[in-house]
Amino acid sequence: MRSATLRAAALATSAVLGAAVLGGCSTGLGGPSGSAAPTVTDSASPSASPSPGSGSATPSSSASAKKVRNDLEKRDLERVIRAGDFRVTVGYQTPDRKWTTSGDKTIYVDLSVRSVAAGADPKVYLQRTTVNLALYDASGSLDAPAALSDVATTSPGFLVNAPNSYGANFIVPSMNVGATELRMTFSFTLITQLKRPTPTDPDAPVDTSRDYTKQVATDVVVVPLTS
Repeated sequence: MRSATLRAAALATSAVLGAAVLGGCSTGLGGPSGSAAPTVTDSASPSASPSPGSGSATPSSSASAKKVRNDLEKRDLERVIRAGDFRVTVGYQTPDRKWTTSGDKTIYVDLSVRSVAAGADPKVYLQRTTVNLALYDASGSLDAPAALSDVATTSPGFLVNAPNSYGANFIVPSMNVGATELRMTFSFTLITQLKRPTPTDPDAPVDTSRDYTKQVATDVVVVPLTS
């Protein structure tokens, strides 16, 4: 009777110990006091968008458009160009203080020549004036109107020895609406008449032929444009 009682007590003690061991080894997913497990955020998930001015996506100041020089800001410009033995004085005038891409624009050009060679003053003629137009925006060059030109109606050209001078209006047509800069390259074709030596024989026939040389003087005028 006593041995049966001891076996029953031993079995009860083993059951209690087994329950205690199992309780101590619990590995449930819940956190302390049964709270939910923490959420793991994927490192590849997108981060919050940067506030303006805090990230590299903000355009740098170097990307801003450069300022275009305005040679006709005062609407009256004078340049002196050296072409061989001649000093070419060119004046440019325009009634427009600001140039836009729409509508015609007028630029008046006058030119005169003086010799810088000592003791020489040959006759100089202007045979042709050409204006090549080039348009640009912040990205580069754009399509531009055709070149403008004025060709002398007399041969060999218009006499431009100072105080004589040449003057003409050039009309620039409307341009590409996206253009921000206009470059006008002026080319002046000058013809110089060479003096013949005085004949030593007074009875020799008079030589009526003429010899000429040609030189081209160039200048560039830059104007900013607005739409």
